[in-house]
Amino acid sequence: MLKAREAVPTLLELCKKSEVWWGAHQALAEIGDRRALEVIGRGLRTLDPARALDLLPLEPGQVDPAWAYWQMRSSR
Repeated sequence: MLKAREAVPTLLELCKKSEVWWGAHQALAEIGDRRALEVIGRGLRTLDPARALDLLPLEPGQVDPAWAYWQMRSSR
């Protein structure tokens, strides 16, 4: 996966649309840009637990958005 930080503003806009929530948040977690911290955190807090189970297991090498959020938050 390319970690193109130039895509962050576009992905942040996509996160406002519920139908693309996971794809955009997953991409932001992969990129690891701190500008996405608030958006990823809000998305994780509002994600329906039943829907979260549909998104697991992660593929090998795929970044867990919760883990990425925790790392970004604790590296201040």
